[in-house]
Amino acid sequence: MRRSFLVVAVLGANVVAAMQVGKVPTALPAIGDDLGLSLVQANWVLSLTNLIAVGTAFAVPALSTLVGARWPALLATACLALGSLAGSACWNAKTLFLSWVLEGAGLLLMMISGPTFLAQVLDLRRLRILFGLWPACMPVGIAVMLAATPTLVEVTGWRPMWVGAGLAAAAAGAVLAVASRGLPAPHVESGIPDATRMLREPARRLAVRPLRWCAAISLCYSAEFLGVLGCCPPCWASGPARVRGRSRR
Repeated sequence: MRRSFLVVAVLGANVVAAMQVGKVPTALPAIGDDLGLSLVQANWVLSLTNLIAVGTAFAVPALSTLVGARWPALLATACLALGSLAGSACWNAKTLFLSWVLEGAGLLLMMISGPTFLAQVLDLRRLRILFGLWPACMPVGIAVMLAATPTLVEVTGWRPMWVGAGLAAAAAGAVLAVASRGLPAPHVESGIPDATRMLREPARRLAVRPLRWCAAISLCYSAEFLGVLGCCPPCWASGPARVRGRSRR
């Protein structure tokens, strides 16, 4: 029973982490009107998570190796909560970028430490099923927020929505902490991992032809996905139009 509670807590935390990504695209027009963001600056906000992943993803597995997966997972929810709450109080583009850097770090920590967390408590047969469910958490969380954000922004404004998302991340972290309390600590390696080996191993794997093609396809998909979400929503074009209409009146 407790193991099932822990699995649900980890999957739920991943869904909440994905919601932090889904809240951004359809809220960009309101954020742009409020903070005076250009389309370029708004898309920087949307792309920061991917840039953080490119620069630091290799270090997160090393962190899990040193301290186990529980603390990185809890740190992930803390970063998501603090970043979203800080974002609700930002007053210009720079402070919004900084808050989103914190949220991006939390999302990266959760995406990488979550499967490691599950691997520590599940046998191989159940782990295969959960690894099939894990990637589904991201589109579920994003889809929920993409559907809910237009109504929430219209009713409450984007800042209260950011507060709500931060509180949801804090609640997910509290549930995860309770579910994993008293869990036997896994054996972790001592010492600092070799940074050269951490960089060389992904490069060696990408040299294999199937993985190289998969990486290229994923790169193209990510570029298209972010371009559509950041540049093409009809609601983005209505934001500047409303501003021009108010200035003429």
